[in-house]
Formats: sequence, C-alpha cells, structure tokens
Amino acid sequence: MPKLETPCPQAAPARPHLCSEFPNLRHVLACVDGPPFSQAVLSHAAAVAKAVGARMTVMHVLESSVPPTAQEPMDPVEWSLRHYDTIEYLDECQSRFDDLRPDAVIVAGLPAERISAWAHDNGVDLVVLG
Repeated sequence: MPKLETPCPQAAPARPHLCSEFPNLRHVLACVDGPPFSQAVLSHAAAVAKAVGARMTVMHVLESSVPPTAQEPMDPVEWSLRHYDTIEYLDECQSRFDDLRPDAVIVAGLPAERISAWAHDNGVDLVVLG
C-alpha cells in the first residue's frame, strides 16, 4: 500500500452549544483532491460537523486524464489505479475521524458539475472546498 505524503489531520473538539444555533446544518460535504489543501478542508469540515452535530461526507472527483475532445478513451488500467489510490486515501482520511464516522464518495467527471449535482441530490447543507 502506498503511504500518503501528508497524513490527514485530526478534527477539532466539538462545541455542543452550537447545535441549537444551526439546526438546519445537517450534512457537511468535504471535497478533497489530495495533499496539500485536503488537510485544511478536512479539518474545517470536521470541526463544523462536530460543532453542529452534522454528518460528514468526504468526496473525491476522479477526472479523466484524457482531454474531453480526445477521440480515444482513457486507459482502463490507469483509471483503475487512480481509483484504487483514491480509495486508499479516503480510507486514511476516514480513519482520522472515527467519532464522526464520515462517509466516503468517489465520483467521476468534471468536478464542479459532479460536486454540485451530488450535493443537491444528497441534501448537503455545506460544501467545503480547497
């Protein structure tokens, strides 16, 4: 298994008094694409989720390395390797937040479109991007 260059951070402790101040904040989506910005995204998303008692989902969007105008599809072996590496990375990130038990999601496509559609379809109240 490949080691991550930068481990995922621990979340800040929860402040239970904020739960009543933000009753409509029930689902936080943390969108990561690997180090270095993922650390900040995960820390902030986890801190908010803990503070308000929301559930958290960690998402990564796999983009094709082939330009959209290309005539041939992406190499399936390359795609599988990238997908496997992403699963390992998200598993590592999830393990840092056992008390939150975040879900992990991998989607494929253009990041802006996929994040927006997934957030809409899954009742996300806050999206944290890096």
